[in-house]
Amino acid sequence: QPAAQPAAQPAAQPAAQPAAQPSEERAAGDGEGGNLLAEFDPRVAREHQARQAAAEAAVDEDQRAAKEMKAAFNSVFSTRKPRDVVAGTCSGLKTCMKSVAIGIGGIVACPVLGARAGYEERGARGAAVGAVQGLGAGSLAAVGAVSVGAVVGTAQVARGVMNTPSAIYSRCQGKVWNTDQRTWEVDWYSLPEEAAKVLGESYRGAAQAAVDPDAPPPVAPTAGGFFNDPAHKVVDTKLYEALDVPTSATQQQIKKAYYKGSLRWHPDKNPGSEDAKQKFQEISDAYQVLQDPKRREVYDKQGLSAAQTENKMDPEIFYAVLFGSDKFKPYVGRLQGTMGVDEEIDTSMMMDLDWHEKMAEKMKAKQLQREVELAVTLVERISEYTENVSASLEEFGKKAAVEAEKLRKVANGEEMLYVIGWMYHNRSKQLLGGMVQGQYYKAQAQAREARHKAATAMSAGRAFMTFRKMNKKALADHKAKRKAQQARAASAQNAAAPDPEATGSAANADAGAPEATEASPGAPAPGPA
Repeated sequence: QPAAQPAAQPAAQPAAQPAAQPSEERAAGDGEGGNLLAEFDPRVAREHQARQAAAEAAVDEDQRAAKEMKAAFNSVFSTRKPRDVVAGTCSGLKTCMKSVAIGIGGIVACPVLGARAGYEERGARGAAVGAVQGLGAGSLAAVGAVSVGAVVGTAQVARGVMNTPSAIYSRCQGKVWNTDQRTWEVDWYSLPEEAAKVLGESYRGAAQAAVDPDAPPPVAPTAGGFFNDPAHKVVDTKLYEALDVPTSATQQQIKKAYYKGSLRWHPDKNPGSEDAKQKFQEISDAYQVLQDPKRREVYDKQGLSAAQTENKMDPEIFYAVLFGSDKFKPYVGRLQGTMGVDEEIDTSMMMDLDWHEKMAEKMKAKQLQREVELAVTLVERISEYTENVSASLEEFGKKAAVEAEKLRKVANGEEMLYVIGWMYHNRSKQLLGGMVQGQYYKAQAQAREARHKAATAMSAGRAFMTFRKMNKKALADHKAKRKAQQARAASAQNAAAPDPEATGSAANADAGAPEATEASPGAPAPGPA
């Protein structure tokens, strides 16, 4: 047939092709030809791109959900590689105890939540039904949690048994267990190698490196320029100029600027300098106002006189409370509470698991750098005694006593000296006291840490209960004040409204009175109404 119609085919085919081509390309929109649709049909191309973006967003959401679920699971159940049968058994027991605690919590909490939700919807009957349903849900959750915990705990014990032969062999070879990498490594450590790796080749003296006090201070622009941001106009920029931040700065930027400025102008780094002392005072006064959102709002709208208070904290004590004394830096380094000052915190990323992991990695790297710097500083300090043959322990002790006396006079100096001395003494006993004595001091340190954690938790609990009581009292006072205002408003409204009884009697008197007639010539004139 195609051979019999050679002339008709070219004439009929072009007429049918244009109608069929768009539909075929639309059908191929989801395939490889979808990228070519922009040349023929932009609308289909936009639909294709939208479908691709939606598919990628769905994949990202699934991956994020899976990662969050995995993180939540690992936070409850221990799935890390155990060192040997002892570590595996401990991990399995911890997992089982956590699962039992979760089960008990579910059995107790679910009926309460169910009863509360049912009472809000259907009253007492709904509360009873909700409690029964919550008990059933809590029982199922408890059974599931205990079952998963038993499975994971048994698996951890089995993994520990399997890893025991390799652990024995590695110990015989002199290897040590790396708790971070969960592997056996050669027992070798060199502080110079780690310092060169973490701090760089020029690590010597890096722990004592500080901000140069002789560096010229930054030139402060005039008000209305950099400081008075058009997006956040204020009536006074003096405090913002002291911290060298714009008026639209966030609380994190203000804290960071205060830390850097106070570190530069601290009197300990500028002895005898009145300009540095005055600058340090100005920075402290500015931060005490701007760090409080309410006082900052008052300052922005009404000026410095309205935001200042009579009770000002001494700038050195205020700095020591926030960041610790700078004189203890060679011994404790930069405290963890100040490490986050350099990081800009985006509140919109708080719920992102990747963001938390990245921040944890950054903080871990900073902590490692802090530890290495302190180790290098300690080696440099004791090298005066260890590397000098003619030096005596008595002379070294006298120098240490003079240094301790200086540190004792700073804010919280005695407490800091006690903590530092206790830690050095305990760690030295762990490393040099042999197996029995070393284990004893290690257990002592762990018990001390547990006590401190318990005390911190109790303090946090007391603070929460105090805050809750204060919140309840403030709410009750607010309700009482509101009721009093409503009562005064109602009494004022009643006083302003006319008395219905008096109005009714007056109306009756007017209705019963005789109708006024034209006065006779001898009648007296009517009196005033």
